[in-house]
Amino acid sequence: MQKLFVVLISIIVFFSSCSRHHTVVMRDSSAASAFNAKVNGKRTKILLNNGNSFSANNNRIIGDSLFWYERHSNYKNSASLTDVSRITTKNTGRGALEGLGLGLLGGIAFGAVIGFASGDDANDGDFFELSASEKAILLGVVFGTLGGVVGIPIGAANGSREVYHPVMVVPDPQSSENIMQPQNTQQILQN
Repeated sequence: MQKLFVVLISIIVFFSSCSRHHTVVMRDSSAASAFNAKVNGKRTKILLNNGNSFSANNNRIIGDSLFWYERHSNYKNSASLTDVSRITTKNTGRGALEGLGLGLLGGIAFGAVIGFASGDDANDGDFFELSASEKAILLGVVFGTLGGVVGIPIGAANGSREVYHPVMVVPDPQSSENIMQPQNTQQILQN
């Protein structure tokens, strides 16, 4: 039973890593500066609209382009922001905390269900007799602890992701409002 629980919690936690998506609207240099501050010093994965991806360090948006160093070769590369689909950072510390939380909650729920499903012990004079609710609490604590312990390394390995979708905004000569370039708008709707 415990082996099944560990496998179940591992699968749930592994496939439920958290990610947050942000649209980064590039209207002026302040938006680029804010983005640069968020990813400064972090390892990233860059996905271009043509399907090419890069593991990168030292990302910088300057003007209408993204500049980065490829992680393994330290080769400097760049692309127009209209060619960038997304930029992803991974935080292993936050992933470990999320894994702890998901494992803990999943374990508590699993233990409570098993405890209630097993029902009350027969009142036959045994020294250790538990009601269904007492079993639910006890098994919830045991399996919650186990789920949290298993969730920490799985969450850390999987990480928590911040996904940035850069969108260039250009002035529309026909109106006073701004419009987005269609290539990036379509990419955001597909993701």
